[in-house]
Amino acid sequence: MDFLEANQDVLEEAIYFRTADLLNLDVELVFYDTTSLHFEIDEEDEGDGSDGGVCGSLAAGSKRYTTPRERGHSKNGRCDAPQIVIGLAVTRDDFPLRHWIFPGNTVDVTTLQRVKEELKGWRLNRCVFVGDVGRVSKDHLAQLARGGGRYIVCMPIHRIHAHVALTVLALLLERVDGHACADTWRNIRDDLKQITRAFAKLQRQRLAGHRARPGGR
Repeated sequence: MDFLEANQDVLEEAIYFRTADLLNLDVELVFYDTTSLHFEIDEEDEGDGSDGGVCGSLAAGSKRYTTPRERGHSKNGRCDAPQIVIGLAVTRDDFPLRHWIFPGNTVDVTTLQRVKEELKGWRLNRCVFVGDVGRVSKDHLAQLARGGGRYIVCMPIHRIHAHVALTVLALLLERVDGHACADTWRNIRDDLKQITRAFAKLQRQRLAGHRARPGGR
């Protein structure tokens, strides 16, 4: 295990290129997601230096690591226990390409830059990056788009403004059928109004439910 840890980067890259050539892997789409793995311990890891990190064994290359087992947002409901965050990139055929280990208090979206850079090192910068990350900002999307990068990112539906989504849909319809009649656009406008009202009602219900919970504001 020490040998594998000391030579992890070299081994993973060699295995990827050998496997990709042998199996003719389709890497036009790369799917990325994270999960959390908790430990049945009481205390978080403590660093052994001024940088707050920990040092691996001499046999494993004496690498420095950020303390891995930290409390954070748990995806399996164990926020009481220290955890790590695991990231995995796979092909559209579910073939694993690469994995990452992050400290347990890592926010999913902050992993994007490192993941993109390391995939680029494996000549995977021309693929379409597909990720399920919750709190995406314009800066994070700019990182994904840098250098001509292409991406598909999932977002919670309550973050999508109905009028924006339907406006995009209307533009797409216009591009497909430039001869749509007036009734078609009148129906689209009516649908826009109904969906906008439905979204507003949903938001009010969610806010009311949050305020009803203990500690809600």
